[in-house]
Amino acid sequence: MLKRIVFIAVLTGIGQIIAIFSIKFTSVLVSPQKLSSIAHIDALLSLLLSIIALGLQSSAMRNIALTTKWKEEYNTTQTARFTLGLILFTLGTFLFVRWEYSFFFLAPLFAMSGDYALYAIGKPVTGAAIACLRLTIPYGFMLIAARFKPEIVSYVFILSWAFVYLVTNTIISRALQVKSFYAPEWRSLKLYLQSLPLGIVSVSFYFLGIGVILIIPYFYPLAVETVAFIALKFYVLFKGVLRIIHQAFFKEMINDSWCLKIDQLSILIALLYLSSTLFFPNSFITFFSGKQYVGEKYFFLLLGISAVVYSMLLSCTTRALLDVKDRPYTIITAIAALITIISVIVLSYFNMALISIGVSILVGEIFLLLGLRKISTIKNLMLPRLFFLFTNSSMLLIPYLFVRFFKDDFVTYIISLITLSLALFFVNLKKIRLSPVANTTDG
Repeated sequence: MLKRIVFIAVLTGIGQIIAIFSIKFTSVLVSPQKLSSIAHIDALLSLLLSIIALGLQSSAMRNIALTTKWKEEYNTTQTARFTLGLILFTLGTFLFVRWEYSFFFLAPLFAMSGDYALYAIGKPVTGAAIACLRLTIPYGFMLIAARFKPEIVSYVFILSWAFVYLVTNTIISRALQVKSFYAPEWRSLKLYLQSLPLGIVSVSFYFLGIGVILIIPYFYPLAVETVAFIALKFYVLFKGVLRIIHQAFFKEMINDSWCLKIDQLSILIALLYLSSTLFFPNSFITFFSGKQYVGEKYFFLLLGISAVVYSMLLSCTTRALLDVKDRPYTIITAIAALITIISVIVLSYFNMALISIGVSILVGEIFLLLGLRKISTIKNLMLPRLFFLFTNSSMLLIPYLFVRFFKDDFVTYIISLITLSLALFFVNLKKIRLSPVANTTDG
């Protein structure tokens, strides 16, 4: 387990760091209008991938993981994905309403990605490498364009996504030893109807993060939208890290003890996030987002708290798939997303500030946690996780002492973060080492 986590952590970390810092420096180099355009493209990408995935991807991962003859499942899934991609292609004509909708013209290319199968068959390191490339290349080119040709940064961002998917789709096909292209078949769309509940789950999770960017412009000022995008992007990337870890141990999580171990690892990562926003808000925000956003420290703190809430029962999302609890899983995620959306809108009438968006995200995550607790089949669910959270929360004394006796500056923050990370790692090292090594073909 430890070896696999290290490989995945390195690959994922490289991609996430490049993405975060590219957004940070781009926000300084381009106008608020250009940054708003990038935010919309980024949000549309997440929406597009969520629609293409819907419930079919989760269902396919489950079926591929539980069978040895997985290529037949993969072929039918890819046929359906490409067919839907062609339908979504037509939405690109809405570019006359807002030019960023031309991004939908890339839908067939995104639909041909089979990265989900890498995790399902036990190739998580390869999957993490693909994810790294898909962050490094688009955001890297975005930053270069922002530096030298800021007027075309949005166009470069879109073209970079097209390029990276062309390259990585080929790599994935070779890794899976399957063909790269599948002809459309309209009857295959019935697979989406069969897995519609899980499709609602996919879209719901989208609105528990970056999806609110599509709502904010209608109720909040432009300045709120740009800051929200930068902060939520870090929050969504944090979720992406946890999701990759979960995908890496997808098969193992049919076992209750594995679910606990993965949740414990998620909680440790979330505590690092929380400690940064709680004790070193100035350094954290300046380093990852920019010093111009330091005044919004309470929004960043709310996202840090939301991260801990999100991590508590995250294994229940994977377990709900493996236990085929599609209907209740759909209901609780849909309600959580709806609560978030309604909160964003309603709170805007009282306070058109970032704090309203932060509260909305936190409320949604809390409801999701309560819902997962209700539908979970995992025995002895809450007490071990709460005990683990509270015992490891005592380690937050480390950053508190650092900031108490020194100050909130970058050097102190980095030393504190490294010290806290090492402390959490060594205290929990025994649990990690005692975990059985999964049967996998990749890492």
